[in-house]
Amino acid sequence: MNAEKHQIEKIKAFEHQEKLEKNALYAWAENLIESIRSGRLFTTRVVGIALATVLVAGIIYYTVRSGKSDTSRVWTEFDGATSEKALRDFAEQNKKSPASKAARLQAARILLGPEGLDRLATKDKEQRGKAIANIEEARKQMTELAGDFKDDLSLQALCWQSAGEAEL
Repeated sequence: MNAEKHQIEKIKAFEHQEKLEKNALYAWAENLIESIRSGRLFTTRVVGIALATVLVAGIIYYTVRSGKSDTSRVWTEFDGATSEKALRDFAEQNKKSPASKAARLQAARILLGPEGLDRLATKDKEQRGKAIANIEEARKQMTELAGDFKDDLSLQALCWQSAGEAEL
């Protein structure tokens, strides 16, 4: 009796599987796989050429993309520029980079601080005159930079504060 039930369940499972095989999507997928295996649809050579083309296109895309994003090199050069002149040169060479604004700000801060306010106390008239000129230049640059930093309120406030110190 159990053997008969088991046999009937197997027959029902086979009939169910047969119904699934008659599904149009299943039949299409089965035919596609068979065509690929037999080489009627794609030959090994066509598949190899397609893979090589995709690989070459990927390498070209990566190379072009990585050449445009030179941000690491730019920020490393910015870190190496320590003098006011070096920062100015850096800003001129990398005008479109965000590091350019930072370099201009740092150059103006150098003019205001070490090259300006710190040298006002000297007794040498020539050094004092140069310090005053640096402070005036720093004020002018800080005012310009405040407009450039309109999207960054903290740096804009720093520029206005520095311009105010220079004015005093």
